[in-house]
Amino acid sequence: MSAQGSHEEESPDLPSILEGHEENGLAFDMMQTTFFLSHQTFVSRQKGGMARWKRHFGRLSRNSLQATAYFGILPNWVVELGMQVQL
Repeated sequence: MSAQGSHEEESPDLPSILEGHEENGLAFDMMQTTFFLSHQTFVSRQKGGMARWKRHFGRLSRNSLQATAYFGILPNWVVELGMQVQL
């Protein structure tokens, strides 16, 4: 199965996309489906000052839309694997 979209469109409604494939013989019970997502948290290094672009990038990443909201899936359907990236 594949689904295509572009960043110029509104965010994809993943549950609707999956339900649309039922006619092709792929049935999904959303209450029994688990989504695995990755998440990166950007942190600053302790020593030395942080470059201006790194501070700006850190603010942008903190204010970005969460993947659950972007894809239209409930947080209790998600297993999120994360890592910290030092700037």
